Amino acid sequence: SCAVLDSRADRLLSIDVHGATYMYHLRQNRYIRLDTAGSAGTAACFSRNNVRLAFAAHEDCSIRVYDVSRSALIG
Repeated sequence: SCAVLDSRADRLLSIDVHGATYMYHLRQNRYIRLDTAGSAGTAACFSRNNVRLAFAAHEDCSIRVYDVSRSALIG
């Protein structure tokens, strides 16, 4: 499992050992479950160029891309 804060420290992306990906909106005290991949998360990051994009890497060598403004999987 892993977790990462965005550059403004108002969002936290986490992936657990079951592949569940969560986005926590810290200033609003809310969270949303973005996806369940089925394999453990190994790494997570936010894009430096586009603040809406978040990336999650998994044990099965897949990388998933999320648009956190829409809470949607885009790739």
